[in-house]
Amino acid sequence: MKARRIWAVAAACAVWVVACTDDFSAFEGTYDGGASDGTVTDTAVDQTGMDVNLPPDGTGMDVNVLPDAMRDATTDGTLQDGAGDAPADTRDGALPDAIADAASEEAAVCGILGSPCCNGTSCTTGICASGTCQPCGSTGQECCNGRTCTGTDVCTGGDAGTCSGCGAVSDPCCAGNVCNGGACCDPTSAACVAGGAMCTGGQICAGGACQGCGGPGQACCQGSTCTGTGCCDPGTAKCVAGGTSCAGANTVCGAGNQCVSCGSAGGACCAGSACASPACCDGASGSCVLNGAACGGGTQVCQTGTCNTCGATGLTCCQGSLCTGTGCCDPGSGSCVANGAACQGNNLCAGGSCTACGATGQQCCAGSSCGAGGCCDPGSGTCVASGAACAGAGAVCNAGACVACGGGGQACCAGAACASGCCDPASGACVANGANCQGSAICSGTTCVPCGGAAQACCAGNACLGGGCCSGALCYASGETPSANNVCENGAIIACGGSNGAPCCQNDSCQGGRCCVAGKCLRSGGGSSCGPGFGNCNNGSCSTGPCGGSGQACCNGNPNGNGAAGDFCTASGLACTTANKCATCGGANQPCCDGNFCSGGGCCDGSSHLCVAPAGACGGGQGTCTAGGCMSGACGEIGQACCAGSVGCTSPFAICSAGSCVACGGLGQACCAEPSGGAYCGEPFVCDKATGRCAPCGLASQDCCQGAICGGGTCNAATDTCP
Repeated sequence: MKARRIWAVAAACAVWVVACTDDFSAFEGTYDGGASDGTVTDTAVDQTGMDVNLPPDGTGMDVNVLPDAMRDATTDGTLQDGAGDAPADTRDGALPDAIADAASEEAAVCGILGSPCCNGTSCTTGICASGTCQPCGSTGQECCNGRTCTGTDVCTGGDAGTCSGCGAVSDPCCAGNVCNGGACCDPTSAACVAGGAMCTGGQICAGGACQGCGGPGQACCQGSTCTGTGCCDPGTAKCVAGGTSCAGANTVCGAGNQCVSCGSAGGACCAGSACASPACCDGASGSCVLNGAACGGGTQVCQTGTCNTCGATGLTCCQGSLCTGTGCCDPGSGSCVANGAACQGNNLCAGGSCTACGATGQQCCAGSSCGAGGCCDPGSGTCVASGAACAGAGAVCNAGACVACGGGGQACCAGAACASGCCDPASGACVANGANCQGSAICSGTTCVPCGGAAQACCAGNACLGGGCCSGALCYASGETPSANNVCENGAIIACGGSNGAPCCQNDSCQGGRCCVAGKCLRSGGGSSCGPGFGNCNNGSCSTGPCGGSGQACCNGNPNGNGAAGDFCTASGLACTTANKCATCGGANQPCCDGNFCSGGGCCDGSSHLCVAPAGACGGGQGTCTAGGCMSGACGEIGQACCAGSVGCTSPFAICSAGSCVACGGLGQACCAEPSGGAYCGEPFVCDKATGRCAPCGLASQDCCQGAICGGGTCNAATDTCP
C-alpha cells in the first residue's frame, strides 16, 4: 500500500514540476486522447500555471500543499473550489487528489495547437481544421483567419487559401500590389512580372508598373519593339513615331524601326525633313542628298537645302547638267535655257550645249546678234566683221546688218569699195564724186579729201568754211587774197586796196601809202585819222607813236584792255614779230604773216614764228616742209596731228586743238594765235572775248574791231562793245 502511494506522489510531483517551469514548450506535444499513462505528454496538459510546494522532508508527502483551488484556477477560471473541482486536499489524501485532478484537467484542454477546437470550431492559436487546432500563416500553410499570413506572405487560392511568398517574379503581388526588384504587379493575374516583360492585355512592365507600350511616347514593348513604323529609342526606352527625333543629337526613327544617325549626305533625313546645309531631304527616299544631286527620282535637284523641280526652261539644271528636250544647261547661271536662246557670257544654246557665239566666224548669238559691231550673215548663220562681205554678191556688214552695198548712198562694200565715187570713211557710205563726205570733206575721184578750209578743195556747191571763198576749186580764208587786187570777205570776193575805205588786201595791203586800220584802207595825209589814240595816217603808218610802219612798234589792237584783238601793222605786207615790231612777212625766215600765212607753200614754224621755205627744215626735228606741212606734209595741216616740239600747226589759218590742227580765223572758227599776244581773225571779224571764236565786229552791240574801232560812234572802253 505504501509503495503505491509513493509512486503516485512521485507522478504528481513530476506533473507539478512541469507545470511550474517557465518553458511552455512542453505544451506543444500532440494530444494522446487523455490516457493517464504517466508520459511527459500527459504531464504537460495541466496548464495550471501553478507550482506545488513540496516540503523538503524527504517523505514524499505533499506537506503544506497549497489550497486545491489555487491549482484549479485554469479549470474553472476561479480560485475557489467548486462543484467541478476535486475535493480539497488534505495532508493525508493529497496524492490521490492530485492524480485525479491531472486526469480531469487533461481531458478538458482545447483551442491550442494540437488540441481539439473549442466548441469544435475555434482555436486560440492556429486555425480549426478537421476539429483540431493546426498551425497557419507561414509559407505553405493554410491562411489564418481573415485570410491573413505572417511576414510578407499573402493568402492565395480559394476557400481558406494557402500562404505563399510574394513580390518576386512569378510570385503573387504583395500587399498594395507591390513587387520587388523593379517587377510589376499584373492587375489581371495579380502576379509579379519582371521589368521589361509583358503583362496581360498587351502591356509591359516598365518603371514598376504595367503600362501600355508600342505607341509614340509609350514604353517600348518586349524585345524593344514598337507598333507600326515606330522605333524604340535606346536613350529613353520609349517609342517614337517614324520620322521623328530620337534622343541624342542627329538621330531619327528611320527604316527598319531603328533610331539611326541623320542629317548628313547619304544618311536618313532628320525630323522635319531636315538635313545639314546645304544638303536636301529627298522626299522620295527619305535620305539626305548633296547640293546639286538628284531628288525625287531624277525629276528634282537639291538646291541650297531644297529639292526643286528641274530641267525645264528657266529652272535649275538637273543632276549631270541635264535639261529636258533640246534645252541647254547654262554653266553661267546653272539654269536651263531653250534651244537658240542666249546663255551667259556671249554663248548660245545649240545642240544641247551652250557654245561661244557672236565673234567673227562664230555662230550668231540669240536674236541673230553679233558682237563688236559685226553682223549675222543670214546666208551662213555666222558672224562677219563690220565692213566685211556677207554671203551673196553686193552685200556687206554695215551697222550690225548685212545690207546691199556699193551704190550711191549705200554702204561701202568690203575693202571700202564703191561702184563709183568714194567710200566716206566717216559714214561708211558711198558718195558720188564731188559730193560732200562727212567731216568737212569732199569726194574727189575715189577719195574723200578735206574741204572748205584755207588752201583746201572747195566743198560741194563751191562752199568754203568760216566765211571763206571758193576760187579755182580752192578755198581762201576770209581776208585772204585769191587774186590780184581782190580779197575774200565773209564769203565774197571783192576788190581791195585801191581806194579810200576799200577793204584791205591780204597782209594789211593798201595802195598809195594808205594805212590799213580795222580792215579798211585809210588815205595817207590830209588829216585822215587812224582812229582814237592812233593819230593820222601818214604813208602807211599812224602818227601817234608812230606805229604800224616797217620797223615801228605794232599798233595796240586792244587799247582799252577789255578786248581780245591782237596788235597789228598798218603798212602793206607787214606783220608783228615776236618783238612786237612790224616787219615784212611771209618769205623764208621772215615772220609769219597774220593767220600763220607763209607764201609759196611755206610752213609757219610755231617754235620761232618764222616761215620755212618748201623743202626747208622745220624746227624741233619735225622734218621738212611740204605744201604747208612739216614731216614732209604729215603734220601741221588742217585735219592732221599737230607737229611736235612746239612747232604746232604750220599751214595757213590753222591752230592746234586737242592734238589736231583745226581751221582758225574764219567766222565761228577758233581765233588764230598772234606772236605778240592777243588773237587774229580774218577781216571783217574780231576775236570774241567771251567765246574765243571769230565774230563780226564794229556794229551796234558787237565787239569793237581791232584797235577799238567801231563803224559808228566810239568804242565803250569798259565793255569793248560798239554803241
